[in-house]
Amino acid sequence: MRSWMSRRLFLLLLSLAIGFATSGWCAERTVVLTSLEWPPYTGAALTRGGASGEVVRTAFESMGYVVEVRYFPWKRAVDLALHDPDVDGFYPEYASSLRSGLFLYSEAMGSSSLGFAEYAGHDFAWKRLEDLIGLRIGTVKGYVNTEPFDRMVADGKLEVDTSVNDLFNLRKVLGGRVDMAAVDVNVFRYLCLTDESLRSRAHLLKLNDRLLGINSLHVCFKRGARGRELLRVFNEGLRRISAGDVQARYLEMIFPGR
Repeated sequence: MRSWMSRRLFLLLLSLAIGFATSGWCAERTVVLTSLEWPPYTGAALTRGGASGEVVRTAFESMGYVVEVRYFPWKRAVDLALHDPDVDGFYPEYASSLRSGLFLYSEAMGSSSLGFAEYAGHDFAWKRLEDLIGLRIGTVKGYVNTEPFDRMVADGKLEVDTSVNDLFNLRKVLGGRVDMAAVDVNVFRYLCLTDESLRSRAHLLKLNDRLLGINSLHVCFKRGARGRELLRVFNEGLRRISAGDVQARYLEMIFPGR
């Protein structure tokens, strides 16, 4: 009887030890990131979390890691990545010297063509940012745009009107509250296709002929030992999967024949 009980106790302790070891391994290999609703790149309801979500998950999965994404308004997502000890980083972020001192930037995991949405028929021809002086431009609170543009805004040379997201900015264009709104080209197309409040009036909006810029997309990790290790792992994963191709395939699924 004693031998049988000893064997049961041994098996129980062994099972608990394996469970603790496994749970520890899972915790080590689970990456918690924040993001925002920015379809088709990110979104809780999108397959695999959107085009950028697909890249992030695929890269980490190729290295044996699991990704947990929590979605918030952008400024909140960034603040949590900076201050919440349970959060490892956030995405997708444009390259910016404004935040490079706060976070560790991954290698490029995709790209974003940034332009201006305007009312159809209002053709604002511009070649330099100085040509935009005097216009009222919609931007999203907390977004990085391009460094020259953001610098002119910070210096008070360009007038901006901030909103919580791109959808509100497009509504402002339609309502004549702003002359144009800075927006990613694919985000503009997605919202015009899917949002009920825009779909019937999408013909009244268009993209300006000139892009503001093409920005690379990145994951930003917390500074510190874990952040440095996750950065190394993710960058290696990116090299394994061809991130640009993953993003392109996803966007082709959203916009066939684009």
